[in-house]
Amino acid sequence: MKGIKVFAITLALILLLAACGTSEETSSTETEQETEEATSGSEETSTDSEEGSTEEEEATEDEGTEEVTIGERVSSDNQPFSIEVMEGYTLTAEEPNRDVLFFDENDSVFMRIETFAKEEADRTALVDTLKQTVQASDSTATLMEISTPAKLPNVDMPIGYEIAVENGKVTGYVFETEAHMVRVIIYDVSDVMKTGDYLEMLSTLQSN
Repeated sequence: MKGIKVFAITLALILLLAACGTSEETSSTETEQETEEATSGSEETSTDSEEGSTEEEEATEDEGTEEVTIGERVSSDNQPFSIEVMEGYTLTAEEPNRDVLFFDENDSVFMRIETFAKEEADRTALVDTLKQTVQASDSTATLMEISTPAKLPNVDMPIGYEIAVENGKVTGYVFETEAHMVRVIIYDVSDVMKTGDYLEMLSTLQSN
């Protein structure tokens, strides 16, 4: 009888230890699964964050390199150049090798553009002719050389002259492109004053 009791107690202890071991293994397995799921979720979140950051950086770079325009680029059918023309202005041929960019609301306001092949042009002669033409608008007015960068087009080697005339201003420039010398004269009217617009457009001129 005593042997049976000992056997029963031993069997109960074995079953109890087995149950505890199973519980610990189950708990350990669940803990490992939870840890793996948490790690996987963290990795996915990190990956999503990195992808989102990359997309934002690419979008920012694209925005930074986006070309800014001030108007429609128009090619002259009379001379080898193109220029961005703002709304409200029209580019037209005046005569061979001479174009005019008119302000649509007042054709007394315009910019005359002439181009010359570099190998055939003399810069000094072009500047002298420019000064004479600007001065001819009013022989009694004082011709002033332009020294303020903001009053010059953003182009290569610009030089400019201006005079105040009755009811307006006349401004002239000589500058260079890769293949041409360019001579420009702007005729502006006091109650309109579009010289600033013309300078912006002139800064976009490109030789063809």
